[in-house]
Amino acid sequence: MFAKARNVVINGGSFATLNGSSFLLGWQILQDRVVFGAIHDSLARFDPPKCHPSTRTQVRARIMDWMKTTRSSSRILWLYGPVGAGKSAIAQSIAELCQAQGFAVASFFFSRTTQKHNETTFLVSTIVYQLASAVQGVQEEILRKIECDPGLVQRSLQTQFERLIVEPLNQMHHDSCHDRLPFVLILDGIDECNNAKVHSHLVTALVSALQHSASPITIFMTSRPEKHIQLCFKDTSIRSITSEMDLQDDSAARADIRTFLCEKFAEIKQTHPLKKYIPAAWPPDEAITTLVQKSSGQFVYASTVVRYVQAIDYHPMQRLEIMLGLAPPPKNHSPFADLDELYFQVLTTVDDIKASLLVLSILLLPGNRAIGDDAQPDMLDRLLKYQPGRTQLLLNKMASIVSYDRAKHSTIQLLHASLSDFLLDETRSNEFHVNLGNAHTALARGYLHLASQGLTSEDDEFLYDDLVRYHGLFVQHLWQASYSKQLVEDILAFDLAHVYKGFSNRRNAKYRTSTDLILLCRFVLRDVKEVSLHHQASFDHHLRTLLKGYVAHTPLLDSLSLFSLYHDIPEDGRRATHMLNCINAFLDPFAPFHIHRIDQEGVDIRGLLLLLETPTQDFGIVAQADLKALEGYALLLCNFIRDLNRSIQFCATPEKYAQAAVRRLGLLCESR
Repeated sequence: MFAKARNVVINGGSFATLNGSSFLLGWQILQDRVVFGAIHDSLARFDPPKCHPSTRTQVRARIMDWMKTTRSSSRILWLYGPVGAGKSAIAQSIAELCQAQGFAVASFFFSRTTQKHNETTFLVSTIVYQLASAVQGVQEEILRKIECDPGLVQRSLQTQFERLIVEPLNQMHHDSCHDRLPFVLILDGIDECNNAKVHSHLVTALVSALQHSASPITIFMTSRPEKHIQLCFKDTSIRSITSEMDLQDDSAARADIRTFLCEKFAEIKQTHPLKKYIPAAWPPDEAITTLVQKSSGQFVYASTVVRYVQAIDYHPMQRLEIMLGLAPPPKNHSPFADLDELYFQVLTTVDDIKASLLVLSILLLPGNRAIGDDAQPDMLDRLLKYQPGRTQLLLNKMASIVSYDRAKHSTIQLLHASLSDFLLDETRSNEFHVNLGNAHTALARGYLHLASQGLTSEDDEFLYDDLVRYHGLFVQHLWQASYSKQLVEDILAFDLAHVYKGFSNRRNAKYRTSTDLILLCRFVLRDVKEVSLHHQASFDHHLRTLLKGYVAHTPLLDSLSLFSLYHDIPEDGRRATHMLNCINAFLDPFAPFHIHRIDQEGVDIRGLLLLLETPTQDFGIVAQADLKALEGYALLLCNFIRDLNRSIQFCATPEKYAQAAVRRLGLLCESR
């Protein structure tokens, strides 16, 4: 067969001889364009990731059932899921199952970090090589086509697929007198091609070629849920022959991860060189539960933990403590190196990384309580003052680590609980490190901006509850915000007069937030004097205007003067008792100047006390436990009353204290 041949190297394959021709040239042309390392059973992929026998059983069963019962209406199955969900392990397991059950199978495992594995240049040649080796009856037709047209292997994807796969299989199918199992093509990680435009082109080329196929060809492909790939599969012509599987819908994932961890730790206790030093009860169930929670249904975290713990040169118990954060890792150790690499891969593909990291940092805030139901793309656009739609675009680029599907969740979801550990640890995330203080700053500015917009709206009733909520969230984030010149400028520009106008006529506790800004300017931003002085002047003007309406009501002004003694009382129970007595002097139904009597005279005591609106017990008496909510404002009010430059004619002078004491003594001496 090889007479007079020189310098020929053949790795695998078989040869057919027709009319004295061996098709050696065809094999050589084809073999030169095969990426052997991308094939599922290649030596280069020794010990590839695959499903643990006890896990993903439901997913694998569904895929195999689809392959065996596939019809023309479902020639392609697209399995998608976030980074680290175990897509490649599933694809490897399916390839091995197909081979074991007699399917003719060809595969190509893409890899963005490996040359030739991250492009489609050699994709069809690699598939054709496997087809020609596995399916009797098509080899001769394939090699004849290549020898007749050596340039065929460099044509478009669709042309190659049609001429070298579909046509030979159609011919074999036409000549065959019995049914055959389908030819299965497995394409793993199509999103790992180095050119995003190729992803959609690959899918459309395969679909176009399948439209001319009479033979049973099925294509199983996997990818991350990148937006442009999702849109491609929404195309009508592609959807008509495609089935989809979302790994996020795998309800058994967490249980599978627990099974995987338990069995792997049991294996470590049986095989590790230090097994005699490992207690039978190790690891405790709470450790397994923590690891399952950290995995978030994604196998990559659990696999990373197992690989690190089972290393034979280290003690498994100590290594597990490191993974659980109970002990620091040794210097130059990177326990989560594999996981970190995946996060780096995702983030390095993001164009607007600064804005993306800001969005991620907001989503990382503890328990997401700090933003709650506002964790939606449109709301984040408003809070961050982004052009409408910008947050959605950022999320599209990070679809493998975050998800926003309104049909399933009303808010944006982080797909990996371990992402926060990565982003908050600068030694791991490097340039992708985030500071939660900056997230609080951005949200403080955003909620203050929304509150400002609400205060200028004419539709006051409609916006009132939102206005109160925005103001409260602004206060919450300001306490934890990092210093920002822009934040200071926003606070200076905020008009407190609008706050008082919007809240002062409200007879409920919500309007007490109107002076939170004053308190925070004094204590949170105490190093920024212009902020405190600016808003203090506005607050003082409002109080003086308010008090002018009470000049004829001596008992009220007396109580206000006595209330200012709060400043001089030690910070113990006596201070709280004094404040309690002053407040209850207005609320006690048996007091001579009870609030109802004053209200009948047209005096709004709630307007005078402003923040002293608190939950009360029977008869409206303020409880001792309620005083904590008043302490900040009490100090602020006392400072105002005792400062002549601020309160002017309402200042609590020694003479006013004496007059108030005499009048109070007279009230006590009156018979009831």
